[in-house]
Amino acid sequence: YCLSFDEHLLPLWEAVKPSAAAPSARAFHTASYVPEWRAIAVFGGHDGHTAQSLVHRLDLVRGTWSVEKCHGTPPPPVAMHTAEVTALGTKSYLMVVGGKAQNSAPRRDIYLLDTESSTWVDADSRLMRSLHDRAPPARYAHAMTPLPNRRLLVLGGSDDSKKDVDARIAYLLHLDSASWERVSVSGGAPASHSFGAVVP
Repeated sequence: YCLSFDEHLLPLWEAVKPSAAAPSARAFHTASYVPEWRAIAVFGGHDGHTAQSLVHRLDLVRGTWSVEKCHGTPPPPVAMHTAEVTALGTKSYLMVVGGKAQNSAPRRDIYLLDTESSTWVDADSRLMRSLHDRAPPARYAHAMTPLPNRRLLVLGGSDDSKKDVDARIAYLLHLDSASWERVSVSGGAPASHSFGAVVP
């Protein structure tokens, strides 16, 4: 579905019917707009039987679905992760953070898909090693959002303990240095929770 906004009309929901087969029905996936593709990338999620690991592409010009032909080693099937299209250095990436699959432990993994070449970045690369250094602890059903001054915020979620992740602890990714910062938040923090959302 597409929610259209027009300054002269009330917001309007419209059903989108692409001309090619859509991904299987699923939950706990991510959908990210990729400017270079002029398309939406749908990644991961659970279809009721198993977690998924393909990247599905919805071309917003042609209105067609396709499976992106990615190179490199893809992430394992995952759901309840987060994904964001962001720039690191001179390149644009789809960044996938955390999540879990059915009957698996929460993940601390971070994956990058180069949106120009559709290549998953090698886990042993200098960039990936930097991103994994001091990355947030394993979690799923968390929230992630971009902030001013080229930062990404990761907050909340669950780590499969009896309590959700402490909402008084946030993690900031500084995109210019590809480095994480653990931040203790003061004030009246919300109750620890999962499946929440954050906006800047």
